[in-house]
Amino acid sequence: MIRQQKTYQPLADFCQVLISAKRLAIIDALAGRTMSVKEISEQTKIRQSNLSQHLRILKEKGVINSRPSGVSINYFLVNPKIRQLIKELEAVLLSRRK
Repeated sequence: MIRQQKTYQPLADFCQVLISAKRLAIIDALAGRTMSVKEISEQTKIRQSNLSQHLRILKEKGVINSRPSGVSINYFLVNPKIRQLIKELEAVLLSRRK
């Protein structure tokens, strides 16, 4: 029986999204809530001009989505498990330091 080799490329592509500290901060800010660009900028201390680029990448990769709210656009995590994944990675990192 020939075993089909698992394709790791989609997972590797997704992990590329997580290599930015700024994108991790955005994901953390959006954990459990919906926020406008201004609110995300204030919480993460990322300038709005730079923040827009990171939001675009996160949205293109399906990590976040947006919805209009009056005159602004609010962003939210598509799947709360994404934040849980980051917590698990943080736990692995902390366990290495012991």
